[in-house]
Amino acid sequence: MTRKQLLRLVELAELPHVTIQVLPFTADGLPMMNTPFNLIASHGGILETIQLDHASQSMFLHDPDSVAQYRGHFDRLRGVALPPVDTSPSAISHDVRDSLGLIQHILYSHY
Repeated sequence: MTRKQLLRLVELAELPHVTIQVLPFTADGLPMMNTPFNLIASHGGILETIQLDHASQSMFLHDPDSVAQYRGHFDRLRGVALPPVDTSPSAISHDVRDSLGLIQHILYSHY
């Protein structure tokens, strides 16, 4: 990622409807995921869709069983990720191992 992209993530994290978590490669208990996916959902759960990214094309799944399966994958990934980025002044600390701390570490040590 570029410095500009990392700064944009921190900026987006300030929006009330956005949650950003970082999943380090060193996280314990990573679920086995071979295919990148996006969980597209609304507040009411209407029209939930899973988008699978393959080399040649994307695939979209709408059936409730597939959505439930990938929602479970997403919940497990979220569970082993670092805590969400919190940009409130009271939460910013360089001693805490969280998503914002990792992003700041990368920004200051690599850029």
